[in-house]
Amino acid sequence: LPALTMVQPGLHGTVHLPQGATGHGECILVAEDEPDLRATLVNLLEGWNYRVLAVANGREALALLDDGTTTVDLILSDVIMPEMSGIALLKTLRQRQSTIPLLLMTGYLQGEDLEQLRQIGLRGWLAKPPSIDQLAQAIADVFVPL
Repeated sequence: LPALTMVQPGLHGTVHLPQGATGHGECILVAEDEPDLRATLVNLLEGWNYRVLAVANGREALALLDDGTTTVDLILSDVIMPEMSGIALLKTLRQRQSTIPLLLMTGYLQGEDLEQLRQIGLRGWLAKPPSIDQLAQAIADVFVPL
C-alpha cells in the first residue's frame, strides 16, 4: 500500500469500489507490525464504513479474540510479524475451530505454500503492497461471495 498516497483525506471517496466493498459496520481485525501501514489500513477501512480493530502481531490478535467482547467478521493479516506470524495465526485459529475469514498480505507466498494454506481455510492472499482496488476486491469477495 503506498501509505503516503492513501492517507490523503478523502482518497477513499475517489476510488471506484467493487460492489460489496463498502462495509455495513462489519468488524475487520488488522494485524500488521508496521505502525504506519497499520494506521493507513485502519484509516482506509474506516472510510469504507467498517469497524476496525488493530494489533501488531498474531499473538495480540489472539488475545483480542480471546477476550470475547468483540465479534470479528474478517482478519486482515501480514505474514511476517514478530511474536506470531500471520500463518501461525491462521493455523492456530483453525486448530481452535474458528471460522473467521482471514486474508494474508505478503510478498513471500507462492504456489504450493498458498495452496496448502487455502486447504486449511485461507480466504485470500494479497501481494504486498496491494493496490486499493485489490484490497477492496479481496474484502468484497469475503463479504459478498459469488
